[in-house]
Amino acid sequence: MAEEWKLERLESKIDSLQEQFRDAEQRSLEEKRQRQVRISSWFERILWTLYVIALTTMIVLAATGQLHHHQ
Repeated sequence: MAEEWKLERLESKIDSLQEQFRDAEQRSLEEKRQRQVRISSWFERILWTLYVIALTTMIVLAATGQLHHHQ
């Protein structure tokens, strides 16, 4: 009877550890996904900024006659 109780207690601890592992793994995956979203967002902002700078530069150069089309 005591051995059966110890076995049940051990199984309970194993189940608890497995659940803690699954929770930690899930948190890790969620943190990784959030990190990827942040990096992607920053990259997108940088690209848009460069695009706006290039477009603005071309408009200014065209308006001031500094942009020449070579034929």
